[in-house]
Amino acid sequence: MKEDAVKPAPLRVVLSGSWHGYDFSRIQAERAMLVSRGLEVLSPGDLSGIELDIAATKAAFVRLPNQKKSDAALIELDHLEAIDRADFLWVRAPGGRIGVSVAMEIGYAFQAGKLIFCVDRPEEEALRGLVMVVSDIDAAIIRVACGRFRT
Repeated sequence: MKEDAVKPAPLRVVLSGSWHGYDFSRIQAERAMLVSRGLEVLSPGDLSGIELDIAATKAAFVRLPNQKKSDAALIELDHLEAIDRADFLWVRAPGGRIGVSVAMEIGYAFQAGKLIFCVDRPEEEALRGLVMVVSDIDAAIIRVACGRFRT
């Protein structure tokens, strides 16, 4: 008798990053790359078709155009709830720079027992022990998948 193969659910990820000084098209490309690897990106939502000049943004907290009327705390709470549902946190911190919001997200994810990965080693010494530095997303996926299917 042939058994039907059960395909595991895709890994779920939240993308966090210190976006100031970072071209928004690169953020869009980062999210698209995660999706192309078969990951379910829980937050941020779909970024396609959105135009945003982060360099011109003077606010400390970067909002997407559809979030301009939202309170920063509510936006952050949605992101933290997504971390609760995620298998891991993928942090983009160009040059190792991590802002206050991302530092909070890393601490939250760590306390929740989530794996946290980044490519650039955090400048902040206290965060280095909470984050696994990997060469790329594929290395993170392998680590998460191996842990996910252990008995």
